Amino acid sequence: MFTVAIVENEKADALLLKDYLKKYAGELQIPAEIRIYASGQAFLDAYQPDLSLILMDIEMPVKSGMEAAKTLRTFDKGTPLVFVTNIAKYAIQGYSVGAMDYILKPVHYADLKIRLERIREMNGFSAEQIVLPYQMQYHIFQPNEVYYVESFSHAIVFHTKKGDFPARKSMNEWEKTLKPFGFSRCSNSYLVNLRLISEIRGNSIMIDKAEIPLSRARKKDFLQDWMLYL
Repeated sequence: MFTVAIVENEKADALLLKDYLKKYAGELQIPAEIRIYASGQAFLDAYQPDLSLILMDIEMPVKSGMEAAKTLRTFDKGTPLVFVTNIAKYAIQGYSVGAMDYILKPVHYADLKIRLERIREMNGFSAEQIVLPYQMQYHIFQPNEVYYVESFSHAIVFHTKKGDFPARKSMNEWEKTLKPFGFSRCSNSYLVNLRLISEIRGNSIMIDKAEIPLSRARKKDFLQDWMLYL
């Protein structure tokens, strides 16, 4: 799903961006959901951790786009952010809050499409997203970014291409959540991304640089899942 938040206090500008985004999604033949917020505070109050992209005006009353972005980055450090502004010097400040790019008004479709293509190449706009909430923050992963999930000493850890991230919920709950994304339980302590397995050697699974045990009790069902996935 291509899910975009437009944070823009000028209604005409917001609707123009929405039309452009719908056009882009149509060209890619992917479903799109476009959410419009008239202020930075309204966006923060209604925030949902399923966004593919945020387009944010900088010059807004009460809470500027820059202020809203600083608050956003305290709990969401990864969602791609592009500033939309009349003045380039303001947009350059956006790199301090992890903005990927900026675009000057009036926005033309060709200019916006260049930014969208660049972000798609780096991040992808997938209908599949794994959302990992932890301590008032959200970490968002594409399924191919998560190697495996490990449970030890009453803790859950996601081992990913971006590093290791602690998680809440039980292993059984994560198994139900991740199964549709191509994950399978190979032991009581491990939940593995089937698409990232490089080799299975006897009772061991090789994934990234890790060797993960494959329990006898789960081996038959796990190998069946793996064969079906291949």
